[in-house]
Amino acid sequence: MPLHRKIGTFGSFLLGVYSYIGFVLIISGHWLWDEGLIQLGLSHYYHFSMIESVSWSIYLLPIIGLIFVITSDFKCRKIIAKLFVKASFPDEACPSIAALINVSIILASYIFLLYFIPSLLHPYAISFQFTTAGIVGISTYYYVAPPVWEVLKFKNKTYYVEALKLEHDWIWRAINILSWAIVILPISVIFASWTQIIFPLIPQEKRNTFAFIKLQAHSTIQLIYLVLGVWFGILRTLMDNSWHIRKRIAELE
Repeated sequence: MPLHRKIGTFGSFLLGVYSYIGFVLIISGHWLWDEGLIQLGLSHYYHFSMIESVSWSIYLLPIIGLIFVITSDFKCRKIIAKLFVKASFPDEACPSIAALINVSIILASYIFLLYFIPSLLHPYAISFQFTTAGIVGISTYYYVAPPVWEVLKFKNKTYYVEALKLEHDWIWRAINILSWAIVILPISVIFASWTQIIFPLIPQEKRNTFAFIKLQAHSTIQLIYLVLGVWFGILRTLMDNSWHIRKRIAELE
């Protein structure tokens, strides 16, 4: 198997696994919250058991395959990507199309869950799933898109170097924007959810119990999951691109 196809297969599989883990975290969190309310002796408006949590996690396994197939297909410009190109879409649009399809798969899966588990329709779950979809979408785009130093075509070396420098500057602006937007916004939503909604529901004397600490630990794992996705899926890719651009410029000058 050619090297680019091996890379495309492995990275596509990781994107599928990451998308699936996001659903497992939100479903397991739903069960833990229900169990926590029972253990804390508080009223709850739904019942979601561990068996249901495991069952729905199994039902959602096809997400790995869907994300894998779409991403690897567009990465290697195979069947689905060629159909879009034949339909008069430019080849440069393939990364955007792949990203949009993967985002649609995640959001459609979440809507599917809402049909059977309406209690998942709350700000915490919505913000988490939309953030996950955003991370997967942006990661897909940069994963599928070919390196800029291969795309740019200039006969004049000076123009080529200047174009690379402009791309390098844009990458670091994007890193700054994404760092603030993707990391701070989800943290703000989760912080507001805990301080304004969750903490007021829990009596002071029960906030040191194992049941409540377990809920906090799960929320911490969800935050770590999002931060890891931002770092490995987006920021590290952009930083690698900026390093390769600097290396390419040094070789040309």
